[in-house]
Amino acid sequence: MVEDHPFTGSSAQNDQIMEKINTYLAFLQTGQMTQQFPEMAGKRVTVRLVCHEEPSGEALLGLLKEARKLFAKHGAIFSVEVIPREMVQGGRP
Repeated sequence: MVEDHPFTGSSAQNDQIMEKINTYLAFLQTGQMTQQFPEMAGKRVTVRLVCHEEPSGEALLGLLKEARKLFAKHGAIFSVEVIPREMVQGGRP
């Protein structure tokens, strides 16, 4: 999953990220992932939040911590990968 916007700490942005997390989690929980991608059955899954800056703010950091726990409960890894905008082709500093 990708978050292109700077982290503002707004509840609207946190809600949007939570919605993305819930979508990916449901994809795992319901078995849709292995139905759609049978070759993934039995393999370790990693879901990444890719962003251009380190997540910040107490609420967002708490949300990401809980996401890690929930994915781990279902045998998956949840991680955050920061790719600075200037490292992406066409990115602006």
